[in-house]
Amino acid sequence: MPEPWETPEGQACFEKWIAVSMAKLNAVDGSPEFNARKPWSINQYGVLEGAHFGPHSVHAPDDFPQHDNNKYWWMWDAWVPTGVLGTWTYPEWNTAGIESVHSFVLKCLGSS
Repeated sequence: MPEPWETPEGQACFEKWIAVSMAKLNAVDGSPEFNARKPWSINQYGVLEGAHFGPHSVHAPDDFPQHDNNKYWWMWDAWVPTGVLGTWTYPEWNTAGIESVHSFVLKCLGSS
C-alpha cells in the first residue's frame, strides 16, 4: 500500500492540512513576535515561514534528500507534536488547535 505522500489523494490531504492549519494559526492572537511575523505559511519544501521578519527558507531542509525531495514526506516527519502529552513546541500552535499532520491526513484519506 502506498504511503500518503505518494498518492495524489494523500497529497491533496496534505494541502488541506496546510490550508486549515495556516488559517487557524493566522487567526491566533499570539505573542508580539509571533503576530509580527504573520501571515504564516508553508513553503514549497513544507517548511513554516513568516511573512515579516522571518523565518524564511531559501533552500530545502538538510534532510530533504532523505525524503526523496518530497515535500509531503518531509512534512509527515516534521509536523507532529513532540511535547508533553502530544503538544506542540510552539504555544500558538496549541492555542490554534492545530492537528498533527498524521491524524489529519489519515482522517482525510478515510473520508475520501
